[in-house]
Amino acid sequence: MAFAQALLDVTPRPRKVDPAPRRAGEHPSLADLVGTAVRASGVQGVKVIRQLPQLASALAGLVKGGGAGFGRNLAFGPRTSFNGQIEAARSFATASLPLDRVKRVAAAHGATINEVVLTVIGGALRNYLDAHGGVPGKSLIAAVPVSLREAGNTEATTLATMTLASLATNVADPAARLVEVRAASAAAKAVMKQLRGVVPTDFPSLGLPWLLSAAAGAYGRLGVANRIPPIANLVVSNVPGPPMPFYLAGARLKTYWPVSIVEHGLGLNITLQSYAGSLDFGLIAARSALPDLHRVARGLLDAFAELEAAQPLASPTEARGPAPT
Repeated sequence: MAFAQALLDVTPRPRKVDPAPRRAGEHPSLADLVGTAVRASGVQGVKVIRQLPQLASALAGLVKGGGAGFGRNLAFGPRTSFNGQIEAARSFATASLPLDRVKRVAAAHGATINEVVLTVIGGALRNYLDAHGGVPGKSLIAAVPVSLREAGNTEATTLATMTLASLATNVADPAARLVEVRAASAAAKAVMKQLRGVVPTDFPSLGLPWLLSAAAGAYGRLGVANRIPPIANLVVSNVPGPPMPFYLAGARLKTYWPVSIVEHGLGLNITLQSYAGSLDFGLIAARSALPDLHRVARGLLDAFAELEAAQPLASPTEARGPAPT
């Protein structure tokens, strides 16, 4: 988002940008770069080591007490076609929903925008799986990035972690599915609230790209993703974007569809961003695992229409009703 704001304009008339003054240290030498990387990695490593006892203690307390719905989302997801070893080819699809209508649905059901999004994604994947081998009896689990950044913090650092959330794909009724998603979301938020401040986010980065590349290559060659149950079935990331349109040389940026990544075991990624009154979804998948990705994208529109037409349920008891189908 910071790059977009630097590159694009907020009016059709391009703004004038004065050349930035040269600053001392703007072009560091190789020795300067290596020295800075070593010092930063040392600080990062010490910080992580110091946080580990606190994290272990907090996790032990949650497990022992069974508090905050700790176990609600911590269950392996069912195996699907996109939860194994993947190949290089990708499929990409897009969809957009009007943000004002999404907000109205969220308000009607007493939910957040993100909970409506997870419910809609759950409905789209339920419909897709129904046409491709059947809907698993256990709900799909999404890995959801969570921002830990305080309001006003503009540091160029990664202040985020990952949580797990049920998509309630085993619930046919869209309103009942939203109630289940809300309960799972509340449990995840309660856990994150208790772990906030002790979850490491700043890891040593020296050599990390090579280590990650080697680890990913070994993971793929050994076919580990085909043999272990998936902790999560896909990644869902919701990024707050600008409420106003952007322009480039006077031309309006019409949509803001994000493109993310997939990996072995997680062959589907759905990233969305709000932009100028719209929710823009970018879906990317391993083509060998999920070739008909456009069906999922169309399913998002259908699932939202179903939820929009559904009557809000008065209570969780009413939502449970008969056993999920």
